[in-house]
Formats: sequence, C-alpha cells, structure tokens
Amino acid sequence: MIGVGRVVLWKGGSAWVGRDTGEAQAHRHHAMQVTLGARPFRIRAADERDWDEACAAIVMPDRPHVFDGCGHAVAMVFIEPETLPGRALLARFGHCDVSLLDDPELAACNTALQEVFQSRGSDAALVDAAQRVVGELAGAHAHVQAAVDARILAVLDRIRDHPAAEIDLAKAAAIAHLSPSRFRHLFVAQTGISFRAYLLWARVGYAVTRGMAGSSWTEAAQQAGFADSAHLSRTCRRMFGIAPSMLLSEPVCRALPRHAAADDNLADAGRCHACPSAVRPVRHGGKADPRRRPPRVSCRLPAAARIRASSRASSPVLPTGSCARSARTRRPSHRARAP
Repeated sequence: MIGVGRVVLWKGGSAWVGRDTGEAQAHRHHAMQVTLGARPFRIRAADERDWDEACAAIVMPDRPHVFDGCGHAVAMVFIEPETLPGRALLARFGHCDVSLLDDPELAACNTALQEVFQSRGSDAALVDAAQRVVGELAGAHAHVQAAVDARILAVLDRIRDHPAAEIDLAKAAAIAHLSPSRFRHLFVAQTGISFRAYLLWARVGYAVTRGMAGSSWTEAAQQAGFADSAHLSRTCRRMFGIAPSMLLSEPVCRALPRHAAADDNLADAGRCHACPSAVRPVRHGGKADPRRRPPRVSCRLPAAARIRASSRASSPVLPTGSCARSARTRRPSHRARAP
C-alpha cells in the first residue's frame, strides 16, 4: 500500500490527496505535478542520487522523477501543459525539471486543501481547493495565451470529456479535419507526446477514479478502455510509479451521532459499516470483542462497493476459547450401541 485517499478529476487536471503515502518508483507522466505535504517529503529527478526534502515542489511534464511521501499526508495536483494554467506554469517553472517551492500563500492553499480532505468534504470542494493551488502558482503568468493549435485542442477536449469513448487516430483526425498522417505529426508537435500516449494518460486517470469509487480494478480497466487489469497496472506503474492496487479509497461517510448506538459500550459506534477501511473491532470491557460490530450508518459509497464490503462484514465470526467449544455443532455419533 502506498496511500489511502481520494482522486478527483476536472477538465485538464486532477488532484490525488491521501495519507500514509509511501515511495513510488521512477516514473513520468504528461501533466505537471504539484506536490504538497503536511510535513516534508522526499523528491528527486530520476537521474540524480541525492534526495531533496520539501513541503512543496513542482515537476515539469514528461520528466522522470522519484517520490517518497515518508508516510505523511500528501496532495498531488496534476495540470496538463496544454491548458491555460499549464502554459503559465511552463513559463514560470519550465527551466528546471524539479523545483522546490517556498511560498507562504501556497502554504495557506495547501492547508485549505488538506482541511477539505481531512473533513471529508465533497468532491466539488476538493476540486475548488486544488484549483486555488494552481491559480496561486500561475500568478502573474496567468495571462499567457494558449499556444496549442485549435484543431488539436478540439481533439483534447473530446478526449477529456469522454475518456472512455472509443476513438482511434482516424476518428481524431476527422475531428481535427486533417488527414491521419498530418494529424499524427501535428499532435506530437503541439503536445510533445503521441496521440496514443495522450489517450493512455487520459484513460489511466479515469480508470483510477472508477476504481477508487468502488469498482474492481478489472471493471475499472474495462470501463476506461484498457484490454485488461494487467494493461492498466503496467500503464499506471509507468506513469505514476505505483500499481492501482496500492491505492486505498478514503470514503466520504456520514456517521450517526454517538447517542444513536443502542449500547453505550460501543466505543466505536458511528463508524461506517460498509467501508472496509473504516471497520474496527468494537471494544467491550477494555478488550476488543470480535463478535460485536458497530451499527450500520449511512454511507456514500457506490452500490457495488457497499455490496462487496457488506458481504465481507456479514461473514460469520466464530468465538474463541471455551465459548468456541460450546458453540460448535456436535456431530452425531455413528457408533452402534450394544444390544
């Protein structure tokens, strides 16, 4: 496991916010990465041996790098370079692959973003807080005009709006009103990567959001247009340095008040019954009692995730010790009695 958190998308950007983050292997991705930590994390370019420690850093697009969250709470905001904020960040930080940031205003934005995550705010609130981070970094360069060809932008917008839709080079060229060969060359010239590479970038982000929302990784891979979960895993490792299975979702739950519990001894009453990461054994008499569980509470997990989690939570728990011997069903004796 590398972290427990949430992932939200918007057009041309995304935010990955979590706790208990670990180390990711060397990787590279198309978007710029703004990393913000509640405490110092470690980061370095892939071709360097020495780590840099910071609470804020930015990585330019398609630059190999290595990251270690050191077990702390970390937020990563991704901005595609074709967007207006992306162009502004390129103009300001493009001279260096990895830049450390020390800005009091940015620190305030980071605090606000972490507070939304810790309070389990809505996805819209998380997106708004992440976009404020981008706006603060863009600063005076926000007036930079988009230098991407309008025909390429039309294709990018189509992919961003429908990342799971089937689209090949011929269809994309038709949207841009270009021949496939001309479109292929223009796309690389305008974005710096191939059309297929960008399509994978858009789809891997969509697949991660589906998996974090409750779908299995096999289902998420199919929904995003990958051949299978192995294809998704390879792409995710190459672009983010981790496998999707190393991520755990931080569900947004609404817990019942403590007085709603039927038994005052349920110290953990109000925990979400359907969230695997939130289920704890109930403490009774100072010791954990595996035979008792918190009452059910309302949960905003998707139906598929609730069904899977509830089936795990409803599996019978056998008592232990002498209680186990008395609770077992006695087998009938098959020995013949003497006449």
